[in-house]
Amino acid sequence: MGIQRRPQVFFLIVFCLILAACAGEPPTGVVSAWIDVPLDGLTLPLDQAVNIEGHADAPSGVAWVEIWVNGELAARIDSPQTVADLARFQTDWMPPGAGEYRIQAIAVAGDGATSQPFTRRISISADTLSVLPSPTPVESTPTVTGTTTATVTPTVTPSPTLPPDVEIDFWADPPQVQAGACSNLRWNVENALAVRLGSTDVSLDGSYQACPCEDEAYTLTVTRMDGSELQRVLTVVVSGSCKTPTPTATEDISPPADNTPPPAPSPYLPPNSGSVGCSTLAAVAWNQVTDPSGIAEYQVQVELVLGGGKTQPHPDSPWTGLTATGLKVPVQCGGVYRWRVRAVDGAGNAGQWSNWFEFGVDLG
Repeated sequence: MGIQRRPQVFFLIVFCLILAACAGEPPTGVVSAWIDVPLDGLTLPLDQAVNIEGHADAPSGVAWVEIWVNGELAARIDSPQTVADLARFQTDWMPPGAGEYRIQAIAVAGDGATSQPFTRRISISADTLSVLPSPTPVESTPTVTGTTTATVTPTVTPSPTLPPDVEIDFWADPPQVQAGACSNLRWNVENALAVRLGSTDVSLDGSYQACPCEDEAYTLTVTRMDGSELQRVLTVVVSGSCKTPTPTATEDISPPADNTPPPAPSPYLPPNSGSVGCSTLAAVAWNQVTDPSGIAEYQVQVELVLGGGKTQPHPDSPWTGLTATGLKVPVQCGGVYRWRVRAVDGAGNAGQWSNWFEFGVDLG
């Protein structure tokens, strides 16, 4: 009897999925993509392909949509059909085995801009078929005249599919250090438009090396898909002090002069050979470095890449006296720039320059 009823269950799944499709409201003015089918938390049998459907939107038009499953590219839909100003995409994916799967959709606009990943999580079971509850029809009373029997058609109102809230993992490794030692701040954010560490824009998945001399709090600000913000605060606990103890009157200790320059910082934003959106300012950032004499300043050089191996210094370069590990550089849309950074310690020793990092600015 179980084998005979299985097609009925399958068609019930399809009916429920059709009701849920196209119910999301896309954000305006940004590149976005969302998955209508399958629904989040759905369990499906192993021996059938998973139907993946959704929509995408971009001010400059959607060039293609990528479907990723557990971090691997599963499909690419080029030039998706546009219906009612929204691009519609569909593909089938065959699960390789039973387990938990994370399905993500990313839209790429005609100008190269990309959306944030939209995530659905489903389960594939080798022996269980779970379906969503059947919609409850609105009952109506048929009108009967003579011997004629009226047919009642149930009215079903689908529930809107809302984008999931952001998921934030923010931790320190290790969470407690000796004064002057370093801890790696790490974060992983899903279903968000943007992320900032302090006042610096960072990627959704990244890390930052912090070397505080006392307890230090770090704030991660996440911008949701609807534009609202959410913050997470993480404190690195510090034991001891970075200060050198003052010798007693009976001691005649003269510390040796510091002639060793600090190490070169490591640029990380924007990624080397990457690009940023069309804007008048582009944020660059680097990792903090330490030195026994302390870090007095950072210095940054920026050049405009002209092509053919030629460069031209930025009119505001170099920047000196920087105490933060980030800088916003005036740029022009369509330009290509390269930059590097070095540190100067408290004894006046200038360190080596970092490697050049290059980035382009989109035309808009």
